[in-house]
Amino acid sequence: VLVSAFYDAQGNFLAGDSIPVTVKINPQIELKGIREGQLITAHSVPLSRKLNFSASYVKYEMINPDNGAVYLSPGVDPEQSFTMIPVMEDNGNMSVRVIAYDTKGNAYKGEYVNIGIDVDRYLYLGGVKNGQTIDGSVTLLAQRNFNVTDTEYIMVDNSTGEETLLFKSGYGSYSWFPGPEDAGSKDLYVRVKDTAGNTHVSSRVTVNVVGTPKLMLQGVGPGQVLTQAADLNIKTNVNLDSIKYILTNVRTGNEIIISEKSTGVIIPEKGDDGTWTIRAQGTYGGRTIKSEEVKFTIYTGQLYSAKPVIEKDKYLDLVSGLAVNTRKTTGMSAALQVAQAILETGWGQSVPVDKYDGKFSYNLFGIKGEGTKGSVTSNTWEEYNGVAFRIDAEFRAYNNEKESWQDHKDLLLLRERYAPFREVMYDSTKGAWALKRCGYATDSQYAIKLIDIIERYDLKELDEVTI
Repeated sequence: VLVSAFYDAQGNFLAGDSIPVTVKINPQIELKGIREGQLITAHSVPLSRKLNFSASYVKYEMINPDNGAVYLSPGVDPEQSFTMIPVMEDNGNMSVRVIAYDTKGNAYKGEYVNIGIDVDRYLYLGGVKNGQTIDGSVTLLAQRNFNVTDTEYIMVDNSTGEETLLFKSGYGSYSWFPGPEDAGSKDLYVRVKDTAGNTHVSSRVTVNVVGTPKLMLQGVGPGQVLTQAADLNIKTNVNLDSIKYILTNVRTGNEIIISEKSTGVIIPEKGDDGTWTIRAQGTYGGRTIKSEEVKFTIYTGQLYSAKPVIEKDKYLDLVSGLAVNTRKTTGMSAALQVAQAILETGWGQSVPVDKYDGKFSYNLFGIKGEGTKGSVTSNTWEEYNGVAFRIDAEFRAYNNEKESWQDHKDLLLLRERYAPFREVMYDSTKGAWALKRCGYATDSQYAIKLIDIIERYDLKELDEVTI
């Protein structure tokens, strides 16, 4: 039904009319970025689509009729481009099309665009740059556009010409941690063997290796709160004669050697609560080398975990009422708001509490910082020396669900970073993708998860309006 209505400044209905219509869209899906018969020689090609309807997501299908290879991309943002990266094995004919999906998961397939692929082979060493000074660990990788069976990373001493094989495997990267014996000017390159048995060599990259002896502790990170056993190990660029792990009580200064082996373990016990430091210390060739001293906290008291805000079967009614009120005053899709509240809290069953005293946060959207009732301490993830660990973080606390909802609304309506979202916030599908583009979540599937929740539980009914 199409309606034309007039209201006064107070929102009172004055006059209007309506007519029934039947909408029947003939889906039109057009692939953009390439044209029929085009010869592709570039190593990357941006693709996009032109649609006459609003899609939940799109996929790009590529078929090589010469060898039967088929590639189907994951679901991507309909408003964003997708980069096609041809490889040597694609050389020849290729057919490409875009497939658009509606909110019910129905697929609408565009016509194939037939193209030719003729890309040159490339191989170069990634992870380092010419002239780089290296005094630590770097990751070497073979950047290539063809399949291989063997990969070798090689170092050349520029003063002697001697070559050293650093690492060999079928494929993959290599974490190189040069030591004192590697100090000086070095050339690095990668050598591979393709599936036909032919050998290919990259150009050389010249680097300056410092090779300072280093000992890196792994297993505990700065600021970590340790509540259970933690396994310790080390990463080093020298051959150690001995190693030990030393714990220091910051309050008393007492030191404890917990292991004199290559690995160790910290086991928190009652009475250990407080601030500690841990370091690894080793010897090689009569010299002593130490890791950074990492300060952390041991806590053996009671811990509190996330709690429900309401019974699961009542959660939808609770958040739907809050969302509809927000839609009426702002235009923001109620369906999208509810989907976020469901996804962020697991249907209201996992709302943050203070891990130390159990204070309930009423935080329905996992927003960090300080709210109307201060904050609660919960966990988030950090990384130290390549190992992920959990660290305390402050999350906003509120007096009730309404305050949490209002804060979330203010976040999206007032923050500059969410300006693109505000342009489409009335549309649950476009809004979901806009949230992802604005950096609301790091999950690559965040938008698709929201769209799925909206469709599965018929949440779009919350966006329907009456005249």
